Amino acid sequence: LLMTGNRRVRFSFAVKPGFAGPARLRLHTADQANAPAPQLKVTVNGRRFEASLPGGLGIQNSDPAHLAFPCTAEITLSGGTLVGGENSLEIRVQNDSWFTWDAIDLIKCAD
Repeated sequence: LLMTGNRRVRFSFAVKPGFAGPARLRLHTADQANAPAPQLKVTVNGRRFEASLPGGLGIQNSDPAHLAFPCTAEITLSGGTLVGGENSLEIRVQNDSWFTWDAIDLIKCAD
């Protein structure tokens, strides 16, 4: 998935009561622009977080099958960000840059 500055991705997901606590959100990329390096804006249940990615090879936007420079942006979600029941997550690039998205994971941290 090519994420550019004009694209947003939204997810809704359920969290079981009692599991809503601090968590770690990781966005794994396959490549990203070299310059400017992507600046990410992540919104979880209305709370805003920011993350930066380092410059990559900058090739997968024009040649998606080309192996590139993967990296991971990690965001720590403080206790109270996730709630029991429905949760929402929105991710976007907030500058004129891009990245190719490989995977995402959200892991509950110890309280």
